[in-house]
Amino acid sequence: MHHHFSLLLPVGILLLPLASTTPISTLQPASYGHWDLTYTFGNPASGYRWENVNANYSSPPGTSAVVAVQCKQLYDPTVQTTTRSCDDASFGYEVTEDGGERWIAVRQTVQLGGASGGFTTPVTITGKSAIVVVCGKGASGRMCEGTARIEAGLVERRSDDAEQA
Repeated sequence: MHHHFSLLLPVGILLLPLASTTPISTLQPASYGHWDLTYTFGNPASGYRWENVNANYSSPPGTSAVVAVQCKQLYDPTVQTTTRSCDDASFGYEVTEDGGERWIAVRQTVQLGGASGGFTTPVTITGKSAIVVVCGKGASGRMCEGTARIEAGLVERRSDDAEQA
């Protein structure tokens, strides 16, 4: 039994250093850029409610994507419907409230690749940030506005047919 135990001990000693040699840098998330976003909404006396989002996505250093998106939403009290449109169909957002704080989450598919004309890859990214909104703006004082910088994180990478060939 003593001989069997001495064989296991060196294996255990060899595994311990291997487990601790992972560089800290590999644990850091990659940069996928960010959005600079302005969120405005209003509740006019007419009963119509509107909401606008203007987002400018900037890709990480070394890539060339800059994408501007504008979204508009309108609630029509005469037919009790809400319509929303964005000029980039891949962009979506959601505003929520949690514990008195307002949050905005965004999702968009962008082309990431080399700034020097290399290939690009469609990548879906997402991000979420608290947003402080100030009301009392506009001619009627019924407009609210907030701005945020939202860091982007990777959701999924789409595979192309070329990768399967």
